[in-house]
Amino acid sequence: MKKEILNILICVVLVIILTGCNNETNLINKAKIVDNYNNNVELVSNDLVSIYNENSVNFDKLYYKAKIDITEEYKSVTQSGNSTYLELKNNWIILCDDDEYWLNIISNLKNGDKVHFVGNIYGISSKNKVKLMMTDDSIIEIVE
Repeated sequence: MKKEILNILICVVLVIILTGCNNETNLINKAKIVDNYNNNVELVSNDLVSIYNENSVNFDKLYYKAKIDITEEYKSVTQSGNSTYLELKNNWIILCDDDEYWLNIISNLKNGDKVHFVGNIYGISSKNKVKLMMTDDSIIEIVE
């Protein structure tokens, strides 16, 4: 009887440990968003993509130009014409102003850096990335 109880306890502990270790959503940072109805919500990019794919009109009503505050790991920077795109891990992409101040910050980014961004949600890209845009009161900074 003692062995059976011990075996059950060991199985329960293993299930708890393995479930916790394999849950990658725990590793994804949630963005703090003030939606267009002034509600505070915390969502990951996949949540926003799902809302958009389910009903893009509802997405625009709730989140187009909504305020967002996120800290996420830097992935890459690309330029296309007059536009600079700062891509963060977990499917966030920021359309940056070609302002010398912002470009100086972006040019110093390297792998592993964490970026803090405050700006607005712009939409969802064709590659299911959440597009963010800078405004006059936006913040982009490298954080420890």
